[in-house]
Amino acid sequence: MSGQNQDTNWIGVEQYYPATLFELKKGTRYSLLLTFQNPLEKEDELVLPSFLSNWTYGEDRFIKPFTLIKCDLGLQTVYVEYEIVRKNRNLDEIKLLLIDFLVVYEVSGNPIVDVEDEHITG
Repeated sequence: MSGQNQDTNWIGVEQYYPATLFELKKGTRYSLLLTFQNPLEKEDELVLPSFLSNWTYGEDRFIKPFTLIKCDLGLQTVYVEYEIVRKNRNLDEIKLLLIDFLVVYEVSGNPIVDVEDEHITG
């Protein structure tokens, strides 16, 4: 995974999420709490739940590793709970999801300022 860290560190994901402290495997449930620099926009309320529910990765973006269990949007926060339904041993899919978030919100002028992850079950 060291190659992946070099490939993903350019966006700064390592400062928010160096790695999980729990094992990622099929059936694992975990949560993420993302805190943004500024309040979320009305458009975010419309787009984020769908994005979080349907997020995929891979060469053709057909790999869907998570099932969204819960999504709560606050003034400046997004809280999600996921269950891992498909796991690649060589990738940290949570990190890939965060990269997509960081890129979009950095460009939009509302960067993420904090990420908290928590193991729930599995």
